[in-house]
Amino acid sequence: MPFKIVQTLERGGYRLTVVPSLWESNNILRWPPKSKNILRVIKDESSKPGTDWEKMKCNVKRRQLSSYAQAEMELEIMERQSETDVNELQHDQTLSHSNIQAHQELDTFDFNAYADTLANTNSSPKNVNNTNTHTGEVILQVCGDQNNLTEKMDTIINMIHNQNQIIENMANKICVMSVQIEDITEKLSRHEHQPMNMEVTLLKNTKNLPENESYSFAIIENQQQLDALEVKLADKAEYKKLKRHLSFLCTPTVGEGKNFAYRLMDSMLSRDFVPLCSWSGGSRGDVSKIALKDYKMFKKFFFELIHSWDSAFTIESTESFFKVALKNSTKRKSMKNLRASRTKRRRKNTAKKGIEPIIAKRQGEDTSNIEQEQNKRNNEAMETINITQKQDQNKRNNEEDEAMETINITQEQEQNKRNNEEVMR
Repeated sequence: MPFKIVQTLERGGYRLTVVPSLWESNNILRWPPKSKNILRVIKDESSKPGTDWEKMKCNVKRRQLSSYAQAEMELEIMERQSETDVNELQHDQTLSHSNIQAHQELDTFDFNAYADTLANTNSSPKNVNNTNTHTGEVILQVCGDQNNLTEKMDTIINMIHNQNQIIENMANKICVMSVQIEDITEKLSRHEHQPMNMEVTLLKNTKNLPENESYSFAIIENQQQLDALEVKLADKAEYKKLKRHLSFLCTPTVGEGKNFAYRLMDSMLSRDFVPLCSWSGGSRGDVSKIALKDYKMFKKFFFELIHSWDSAFTIESTESFFKVALKNSTKRKSMKNLRASRTKRRRKNTAKKGIEPIIAKRQGEDTSNIEQEQNKRNNEAMETINITQKQDQNKRNNEEDEAMETINITQEQEQNKRNNEEVMR
């Protein structure tokens, strides 16, 4: 469907607007509500008014405009003409009135008497009556007006030619701008339902952001470094930096607190240093160990970081974890450290529960038959236990392999992030 140009009365003044043809019927214009994307709808020549659209009176100024671009060009020409219509009309009326008055005076003027008067040497134009003098001036005025009209016509022709060139250039620009506006409208429509309360930060201001500051942490190897870490964690700024630095180690998952704790301990304390520590400082030998419970800031930092990953992990869970992990630290030290430590979940042995009832049931039977039955049951139970243990071991190995791959990927991502930050600086 083509487009139309309609004129409406808004806020005490007339306004010209390009609309699809279906929007106007019998000098009644239907206008969409503000919630719609009016620019996109008004360019769709096949769009139809909805039931919730507003009605208003209008006058149709142009019809059968094939495209929106053509309608926009026609609208611009009409708006330019409307600005000059009043002045031109007044000028034309004044000019027309003076010409009519001049021609009326020419019809009643006696040219012969005027010529005789001019030929008389004893007379001068001053002796001519006022009417004749005035009529002569009118003749000169009419001739002068004709010359001025010719010059004005030439000027107007040049102006029209220049205006046509300007309109052509503007039409090309409007076509380009309409394409750009459509692209912008499509992008805005995609983000229509996204929250707009976003803060924009300039790139030059991101250098001073805390997350973009470089930070390095060395694994604790001795007691002096652990003491220094305790003092460092007392500073809130350093506390937040270290917490932000290690927060990438684990993905938040409820119920995985112990596994996260093993991973964090291996990232903060070396396996050669952990056997030198115990929870309360006690030792089976003559040399006392480092009491880890005395390092309050370290305990608080360790708990809060694990709790941020697993909300079910408590302070009591932290203490019980350290007691078990420090007790088995010597054994963990001898491991090759190929897999990340994880909690062992073994199934309860329920296969042996049926053996004793069978023996009690057959007390009166022959001893040899009972022993054979018992051996058979024992073999089946042991076979079941072995299969279950192998399955559990394979499952644990797979989980540990996945955990190591995740750690390696995370460390590579962190290293790439640091390299990018250094390049940006």
